[in-house]
Amino acid sequence: MSPNLKAFLDTIAWSEIGPVLLAKSDNGYDICVGSTPDHPIRFTDYSTHPRRHDPATDSDAAGRYQFMGRFWPEYQKQLSLPDFGPASQDKWCIQLIRECRALDDVEAGRFEDAVFKCRSRWASFPAAGYGQHENKLADMKRAYEAAGGRYAVDVGQPPQPTLTLVPPPPVPVPKFSTATPSLIDGIISVFAAIFGKK
Repeated sequence: MSPNLKAFLDTIAWSEIGPVLLAKSDNGYDICVGSTPDHPIRFTDYSTHPRRHDPATDSDAAGRYQFMGRFWPEYQKQLSLPDFGPASQDKWCIQLIRECRALDDVEAGRFEDAVFKCRSRWASFPAAGYGQHENKLADMKRAYEAAGGRYAVDVGQPPQPTLTLVPPPPVPVPKFSTATPSLIDGIISVFAAIFGKK
């Protein structure tokens, strides 16, 4: 797993669970929805999704990335997950990022783009729109940086092109040709003939 992908997964866990619960658990992998820093609700059997329903939130989300139980059978089969342990949860999380078409953004360090694309999967993301607490992007960026994440300009990605104003080339001053003196002399003679006679 690349450093940026690991940092993004850590940021999801930070956003969904919070640093205190991460520290009071198996790095969040055994946390059930409804947990608080003072009252962590943990499960001990990693063989399958616990599907513990929380009446207050009407949800059975569980694990480091707060997966809903109803999706477990589908992803277990699709990804050949042997259990609901940490490695399986990471694999499932990466699949969700891929489905959001954000994996390339994560790897390249386009953090804000990745967060925006994944907001439909995690209710705690900015502008997720689920009516739950949403974290601020600035706070998520600090968590991402603390986890070792780097941004596009730091990982060798070309910066966005900037507009450079270049002054236009000077307009050449017209020069009168001296190559046809006879023509000029002729014009002078005509004017003299017209205006010189009374």
